[in-house]
Amino acid sequence: MEYPVSQARLKYDLAKWFDQGWNVFKAHIWQFVLLILIMVIPGIIVGGISGVASYLEASRNPNPAAFPLIPTAAKVGIAVVSALLGAAVSTPLIVGMAAVSLGAVRTGVFDWDRIWTGFRKWPAAFVIGLISGVLTLIPMLFPLLWIIFPIWLAVGLWDMFAAYTLSETGTDLGTAVNRGIELIKGNFWWAVLFTLVSGLIAVIGVIACCVGLFFTAAFYQALLAVAYNDLSSQLGAAGSEVQAQ
Repeated sequence: MEYPVSQARLKYDLAKWFDQGWNVFKAHIWQFVLLILIMVIPGIIVGGISGVASYLEASRNPNPAAFPLIPTAAKVGIAVVSALLGAAVSTPLIVGMAAVSLGAVRTGVFDWDRIWTGFRKWPAAFVIGLISGVLTLIPMLFPLLWIIFPIWLAVGLWDMFAAYTLSETGTDLGTAVNRGIELIKGNFWWAVLFTLVSGLIAVIGVIACCVGLFFTAAFYQALLAVAYNDLSSQLGAAGSEVQAQ
C-alpha cells in the first residue's frame, strides 16, 4: 500500500484520541485484555532468559559501578541476545496485535485471525523489532544518555507506528519505516508528550497489585490504534479494512 506524502503538519489531537480510545476500549474491553495477556507470554520468556543471564553476570561482579561509562562485554552480549529474541518473537505479535486493534477501530470487529499478520510478514517485523531493540539498548548500555530521553520516547512511538503500518494489507518494510517517520516528523514534542502520557497510563495499573496493568495496557493499545488511524487519515491513507495477508 502506497501512502501519499503530505507536507502539512499533522494534528496530534490528544483529547479526541483519549475520548475515542476510551469508547473503543469499553466496547471491546475483554478482547483487549486477552490480547495483552497473549503478549505477556513471549515477554515472560524473553525477560526470563535475560533476567537469568543478567543475574549470572552480576554475580561475577558484586560491586558494579552505578553509571558505567563502558558496558562489559557480557552485558553487551546479553543485551544483543535480548534484542534478537524480542525482534524474533515479540515484534511479530505486536504487528498482529496492531492489526487486530486497528480492525476494531475501523470496522468495530475484533478479528482474531489478524493476529497472525506479523508472522506472515516475519522478516519485515523482525527488522523493525531489531532496529527498535538496538536503539533502545543504547541508553540501557550507556545510562548517561538518558539525559536525551525524549529521543527514546519518540523512538518508541516510531516503533509502534511502524508496526501498525506493517499490519496493513500491502505494506512492506520500507513503507513501515518511512510511514513511522512521517507520522512523527514535524510533531516531535507532541509525539514525546503523547508517548509519555499514554505510557504512564499503561503502567499505572501496577498500583493495583499488578492486575490493573492488564487493563491499563489494554486501554493503551486501543488509544494507540485510534491515534494511528487518525494520523493516517490526515496523511490520506486509504480507509480500507485491515486484513491479514
